[in-house]
Amino acid sequence: MEPLKTIYGSDSDDDAGDGEPPMNSVGFKERTMLCMFTFQMTKKMQIPLLYAESIIGIEGRRISDIRRVVEQSSR
Repeated sequence: MEPLKTIYGSDSDDDAGDGEPPMNSVGFKERTMLCMFTFQMTKKMQIPLLYAESIIGIEGRRISDIRRVVEQSSR
């Protein structure tokens, strides 16, 4: 089965094509203790303005409505 590929990358265990899994952590052994360093990667996603306006409303009006309803229901 072919790994899923998107414009953001792929789900392959071998993204670089070098036979090694992606390098998201680096480990080393010091004496008898194994230490592992893990790195976090953050991806940014841009949402078209029309979609954002549909969700939150122009000038955030829907967010204000949602907050008001939540406040009233929590009382």
